[in-house]
Amino acid sequence: MDDLTLIDQKDMKLDASQQAAAEHIKNMVLLAADRAVLHTANPNKYPVDAAADSLEQAFVGYFKKRPATKLKALQTKTLASLTSTERAHRLGTLAAVDLAAAKPVFDQALTALHWLTPAPPAPPPGPPPGPSGQTAADDANAAIRCRIRKVTCVDRTDPDIGDDDMIVGGTITNDKGKVTKIGSMTLGEFNEDDRKAKRYTPPKVFATANLAAGVSGSLAASSWPKAYLATIVLCEEDNGGFPDLLNKILETITKAVGSWAAETLGAAAGAAIGTALFPGLGTAVGAAIGALITWIFGSIVSFIKSWWEDDPLPAFTSTCKVNHYRTGAVSTAIQHWDIKGQGGEYKVELDWQVNWPTHFADKLDATINLGNGKAYFFAGSQYARYDLDEDRIDEGYPKAISAGWPGLWNNIDAGVMWPNGKIYFFKGDEYVRFDATTKKMDAGYPKKIKSAWKGLWADGIEAAMIDPTNGKAYFFKGSQYIRYNIKADHADAGYPLPIGPNWHGVTWPKIDTVLTSSLYAYFFRGDSYIRYNLLLDKADSGVRKTDYHWPGL
Repeated sequence: MDDLTLIDQKDMKLDASQQAAAEHIKNMVLLAADRAVLHTANPNKYPVDAAADSLEQAFVGYFKKRPATKLKALQTKTLASLTSTERAHRLGTLAAVDLAAAKPVFDQALTALHWLTPAPPAPPPGPPPGPSGQTAADDANAAIRCRIRKVTCVDRTDPDIGDDDMIVGGTITNDKGKVTKIGSMTLGEFNEDDRKAKRYTPPKVFATANLAAGVSGSLAASSWPKAYLATIVLCEEDNGGFPDLLNKILETITKAVGSWAAETLGAAAGAAIGTALFPGLGTAVGAAIGALITWIFGSIVSFIKSWWEDDPLPAFTSTCKVNHYRTGAVSTAIQHWDIKGQGGEYKVELDWQVNWPTHFADKLDATINLGNGKAYFFAGSQYARYDLDEDRIDEGYPKAISAGWPGLWNNIDAGVMWPNGKIYFFKGDEYVRFDATTKKMDAGYPKKIKSAWKGLWADGIEAAMIDPTNGKAYFFKGSQYIRYNIKADHADAGYPLPIGPNWHGVTWPKIDTVLTSSLYAYFFRGDSYIRYNLLLDKADSGVRKTDYHWPGL
């Protein structure tokens, strides 16, 4: 069995009793929507739940952001439905819920709710864990990521008002059933012509879930497989708060499914959703709960689409299952979605990637970006090749430095890729020069730093980089740095200077190594790094863990 499996939503079947429960919960949510619509027309007659974070309040806020003419049409339609025979057919016993009562409709619906679903059989034991020897600390940052690789505009949502300014949001549900909101992030501007498609290199991380979340003790010995659900919503930026509404709906559904689980599987199971006691979405019991949540959510979104002529792009849910511990592939095949709505059509490509930290990067010595999509990380006697486009370590790494870089020292101090196609490595008061293409050392090396690097510290450096925004090289040692003029082949006057006041947000007293891209410099120290925006001349907020954000290191 492959380590990662994409689950087709069509394969997530509900039995008859589960289907009945799903229909009931869906209708409970739609009742809350009906009351919110009526409240916008007559707030005195149709009060809504006073709690600011209630589902009814979320619907009211969403409806009030819609165009007045469209809201008026929905109000008229909803009022007419109160006396229609279709309403009783659609809602069943819930049609009797009083939308004008002071009691929230969800509380009325839950009071009348009785689940008749028999408990499913106990899940079979999962497969044995893969190779272990790992500690809980080793696995603390083991994670799975849902990544957007490409978005293509087939048809804009409204060609009359210009390009679509698209955003994406949604949720991720971990194996324990815990739902986490994913805030809106920008996808870019799209049209059918010169801005038709955007390929994200590296892939844009939509959501991340920690594999060890909710696990007591060893991750290796915990239950496998584990399943994860990403619910994704594309919107034109002026969307009336639709992603926030969907997050509240999903939160409400999860609570209602907990009520179903409490009665059908036992109170402990219902209360366990989102906690360490939950059996996991990868088990038979967990899969039933996951399928229930997914079906209800999709059905509600489809119903919301019927409210508006310019309906929102529908949400879609991608599900990935991690079958084993630390074995097999680290990425899935690319999944293709065709999303139609809001008068437009978009195609989305995504995949899932699992990150098993190796702790290779707990203390890096040097980093090199060759400019061909590959970066090299050096630590002790080993090095790793990293695919920057795919955002992962290449298969078969780390390797011994002696195997890939003949003649290069272990435990080097620094390295830098020069514009002439040569790589310079430093250790102590010496340096060597390698050809970037052949990975072979040039003849006549090592040499003394003082013999060729005018103005640098003669006794050694600790990190080096070239800033692509100005073409200057920078060398770091302790709390200081020197700027180096590559064309003139000497250090600029007035250096060294202190790092702190001049590299805003790099607060460490010293750094281990630095890696540059076209826009960022990544400063590493110990098991952490700081990302520095070279154009804005300041660091992003926060210090991040290397093994969590650089998969495989």
